[in-house]
Amino acid sequence: MRVRRKTREAVAVALVTALLLSACERARLNNSTGETVPGGPSATPTVTTAAVTTAPEGEISPGAEPAVTQAGEPTPTAEVLPAGTVWPEYGRYTPTEFANVQGMIGYLGEDSYLRTGPGRTYKRLLLLSYSSRVMITEMEVSDFNEMWYKVAVILNDSVYYGYVQASSVDLERIRKAEEKPRLQANGLDYSQHYGPDRDGDGVYVVVLDPGHGGPFKGASYQGYTEKECNLTVAKACKRYLESHFENVMVYLTRSTDYIFDPSEDVDDLEHRVIFARDHEADIMVSLHFDGYNGRADGAEGLVQTNTALAAKSKSLASFVLRRLERLGIRNLETMYKWSDRSRYRYPDGAKMDGYLINRLAGEVGIVCCIIENAHIDNDYDFNNFIKKEGMIDKLGEADAEGIAEFLQLKRKAVVGTPTPIPTAAPTEAPAGN
Repeated sequence: MRVRRKTREAVAVALVTALLLSACERARLNNSTGETVPGGPSATPTVTTAAVTTAPEGEISPGAEPAVTQAGEPTPTAEVLPAGTVWPEYGRYTPTEFANVQGMIGYLGEDSYLRTGPGRTYKRLLLLSYSSRVMITEMEVSDFNEMWYKVAVILNDSVYYGYVQASSVDLERIRKAEEKPRLQANGLDYSQHYGPDRDGDGVYVVVLDPGHGGPFKGASYQGYTEKECNLTVAKACKRYLESHFENVMVYLTRSTDYIFDPSEDVDDLEHRVIFARDHEADIMVSLHFDGYNGRADGAEGLVQTNTALAAKSKSLASFVLRRLERLGIRNLETMYKWSDRSRYRYPDGAKMDGYLINRLAGEVGIVCCIIENAHIDNDYDFNNFIKKEGMIDKLGEADAEGIAEFLQLKRKAVVGTPTPIPTAAPTEAPAGN
């Protein structure tokens, strides 16, 4: 029975490969002769997108999308590379376990978008459903060291080319490397880890990210939404840093209810990290409020697992949490996690950071953490730190004090306050004593 099953599977794979190669050859020939096959790859797939919102001044602005190429591509080959072939080194990874993927058939382990380039910032072409068959033609690495496959896919007898993330493609022949051990951070004295001035110019650049925005409201409670609270806290933090400390420049990834691409159905975290990178950020702090069905209260910091930045990330979050604690918020300390989905791995097989913005920032060398300022759906936190007048600004100011302590910023002299003149000590005892 097993022999028959294996035979049937081999025949099925062979038929799929033959169909794909035949369709690709038809596309190549049709393109070279100028003819069009009805329903063929020359017909651009229709993707409904909403109008892109213009970015507020000084924020992320949409960039030009690359042209979509579907027909006229080189015919993908089904020939497997020789055993032991190693791809060139990308970033700090040498993905030897992925060396023999070119020309292989893979199956999507989840619904995935076929995109015009290797990254989620590229335009979507098609939504491919779970278990769709794809043939891998190339392998590329994004700006954030994510592995992406350029694939060919057959839909309605047409061949389309595009990119899908490698972590969404199941390849049974790929051997997963052993998982790296979890980051062991216990015992480190985080008070000794301070922020870097990465370019050495004496000016610290802080990028504050008010989480969510646009259609992504985050948590909500009694008419308050997380995205609005995040923005209020971020603006208060920016004002306080700029007015109380020297040699600091502060940028917001958004200053309104804004999102980079309204047509996307996921947060635009890649664009936010690109914004931080382009502004040469020394640190990036993503400001949020948590929600847990009212069953939890307090503030917590979500930190990077990147071994080169983990200590500083935890130190940054710890300084902020201690300042929030002084306001009366329970300090839930810091935490980190690996991705809980086994297919989300680096090319060397190690699991990725479970918090995407922390991982993306780490890939471009920026110390980053997520601060959950309070639990918006907890009555104690909500009534005392969100709904109560003026308190949500106090949260932003506490965040600013923690950031300043981490960066060791010099406090500005208070303008308008006269310097007290010390009273001279008497040269002799008063008469009569």
